[in-house]
Amino acid sequence: MIIGFVLSGLAQGPVVVGFALFLAAGGSGVADVLANAEVSEAESETGRSLMNLNHGLFSLTYAVAAICVGAAREAGFGPFAIFAGMGVVVATLMIWMKLPVRSVPQDDAASASGMPYALVWVGGLVVLAAYLGEAAPEGWSALHVERTLGGGPAQGALGPALLATGMAVGRLGAHLFGAGWPPMRVMILASCIGGLGLALAGAAPSLSVAYVGFLLGGLGVSVVGPLALGLVGQAVSPRYRLAAISQAAGLGYAAFFLGPVIMGYVAEGVGLRAAFYVIAAIMLVVAAVLLPLWARMLGVHTQKAAE
Repeated sequence: MIIGFVLSGLAQGPVVVGFALFLAAGGSGVADVLANAEVSEAESETGRSLMNLNHGLFSLTYAVAAICVGAAREAGFGPFAIFAGMGVVVATLMIWMKLPVRSVPQDDAASASGMPYALVWVGGLVVLAAYLGEAAPEGWSALHVERTLGGGPAQGALGPALLATGMAVGRLGAHLFGAGWPPMRVMILASCIGGLGLALAGAAPSLSVAYVGFLLGGLGVSVVGPLALGLVGQAVSPRYRLAAISQAAGLGYAAFFLGPVIMGYVAEGVGLRAAFYVIAAIMLVVAAVLLPLWARMLGVHTQKAAE
């Protein structure tokens, strides 16, 4: 990741920039999977729900990083200085962070049947839908405000800002106040709120209504991905936890490829409002079909493990 950052700051042509960003994104993806797996281990050991806290802090850090980079650019710092500074921050975190030493899990009754691939992959589809509900509106909300509703650049910037705010509030709020709630019910309710919020943003006749929709959309979709990853980690034996988390998260990352494609093609063919309706419909289908199916699969798996 650090090498990718430094190369990005030094790059002079598109080929080098692409290679550098590939390194940075690849390193970031590996770190993300390992962090989620570590949080899942901590959840298993402590019996506490920690995934929403993990992702909520990510949302806050994302916002702080964006503000810091904007301030650095405004102050006249160039790409190399900014990317090198990001590398220093990452290196400092790696030196400061102390993780517990974990032994290789021994075979047990829970791992005798192997990895429950179907269970993990359906959970990965839930993560995919959640990330799609995050990534697609985040990239197109400003465009919707400016082109569809006639807002200016500053008003357009409020779209993704409110979406990110809703996500941070949802994740931290779920960690502080919703730890004892059944996670499957929370995900169903959150998917409905997210879908209705994004539909409201798409149908909005004015800027204020669109802003409410973005805020509700971010609030709803925020908790679905973290809770789904947490359930994947809880459903498998410690021996398979890292593999299960990586597979579910890998499916989720497909949203960052599919989101722009879905939004772009639908917006070009039917209109930007319809693109938001499509993402909203996906979230509602997740609540009505995919999550109940996954709940039944988790129940059957838990019952077999107990026997």
